[in-house]
Amino acid sequence: MSKVHILGSINFDLVIHADCMPSQGETVSGHGFLSNSGGKGANQATAVAKLGGDARLIGAIGKDFFGEQSLNLLKEVGVDCLGVEQVDVNTGTAVIFISNGDNRIIIDHGANFAIEPNRVKQILKQNVQQGDVFVTQMEVPVDCIEQSLQLAKQQGAITVLNPAPAKDVTDTMLKYCDVVIPNESEAELICGLPAEGLENLKAIDRYFQSKGVKNVIVTLGAKGCYFNGAIYPIPRKVDVVDTTAAGDTFVGALCTRLAQGKTIEESLTFCQTASAITITRNGAQIAIPWLEEIEKSA
Repeated sequence: MSKVHILGSINFDLVIHADCMPSQGETVSGHGFLSNSGGKGANQATAVAKLGGDARLIGAIGKDFFGEQSLNLLKEVGVDCLGVEQVDVNTGTAVIFISNGDNRIIIDHGANFAIEPNRVKQILKQNVQQGDVFVTQMEVPVDCIEQSLQLAKQQGAITVLNPAPAKDVTDTMLKYCDVVIPNESEAELICGLPAEGLENLKAIDRYFQSKGVKNVIVTLGAKGCYFNGAIYPIPRKVDVVDTTAAGDTFVGALCTRLAQGKTIEESLTFCQTASAITITRNGAQIAIPWLEEIEKSA
């Protein structure tokens, strides 16, 4: 099986639930406080490892308690962390507010923005092989993302971009992408087009393809996902508890299947099933299901 190389953020999440989101200057009572490892890169690496893939994470953590905890949890689920560097900056931290299944997130990027592009390039040159999958997001420096996508593509990998958050996406990134996976709001921000309705989604697809992207998947929450001119509904309805890692689960699941030689269309039900299980649980990485759970729910 081919490897999945994940370049991305490693955060420690501090999560609290409330009956309503606080307004400016307002204090509200919360409940269900939870601390756990997160960050889009680490979440997607965890999804790959839990769902049967060979996950190789590239990133940075601080020399602090949050970094140590994050690293230990990643290793426990089987993520190869040889590409994770400890730096003299605090580990990335995310404060997550959840109310009625919705979330608001504030991030201090910390060590994630101390990633050295030349070090990443060296790791990719030494480890990425033809047929591997390379995936990244937008929580590390832009120049590092651009250079890594280009190099991974040159090395023969299937290149995947999850453009989240979407504000710094460049044409340089897009032209080296085999697959781009935004959600509705990210697609709208990048393309300047509405993501409501099939015809609008087709227009978004054409926009990305005009930039050199080969395949576009737009995740649509409870409505399923869009791919190649069609909307794929979610396999089953679930009770939403926390949507924090839903997108990361989908991305990690897809990368795992691509590394196993599956097509995108063959993989969508698997990806959506994994995401559906994730949102029935609190937290990020701890909410991501294991492969056995997906197989039992089939």
